[in-house]
Amino acid sequence: MPRSMTGFGRADNKNGRFEITVEIRTLNNRYLDISLRLPKSLNSYEYLLKELTKKKILRGKLTAVVTFKSLALDNGDFRLNNETVSFYLQLLEKIKDQTGISDKITLDHLLQFKELIEPEDAVFEDEEVEKILKDVYSTALDNLDAMRKQESDNICEDIFSRLEKIKTTLHSISDKAKETPKIELDKLYNRLQERISKNEVDRDRL
Repeated sequence: MPRSMTGFGRADNKNGRFEITVEIRTLNNRYLDISLRLPKSLNSYEYLLKELTKKKILRGKLTAVVTFKSLALDNGDFRLNNETVSFYLQLLEKIKDQTGISDKITLDHLLQFKELIEPEDAVFEDEEVEKILKDVYSTALDNLDAMRKQESDNICEDIFSRLEKIKTTLHSISDKAKETPKIELDKLYNRLQERISKNEVDRDRL
């Protein structure tokens, strides 16, 4: 039975190193249109995920959002953005020269700028990440397909129910159509009888 093209599927997995969440939505579309939203750390898996999608989904506009959280970041994996530090240091020196302020630039001044320290933008390419990502993504696709099938079943059930009502109505119309000529003939006969009894019939027109 054909699948509905609208649906939603979700799956996630969390281990000691990272957490992966996949959410997939589909809308009506004549062809298969895949849009993947991946974190930079998983960009290398874009082709793999698109191929997995093509094996299970034939039509529709599909949007998949993959969220990847490295649990190592919670333990303090951050880096200093050296270019940003240099930029703000030069900016502060320029402000000093223009305003004539003699105070020294301290670490406290630099720490007012949050952009100086940022999380490590690690790239994860190992067998464990690939395996779990494939499993989570495939599960989300399966959940999506199950929802699309359920929606199709609901639509088909509604269509069959409406067809049954139409069929019943047609039978009723057909039965009434068979009775109508006799009813009309009886009405005509009664009117004619009434006129005859009242001498209202023009015998020259009979």
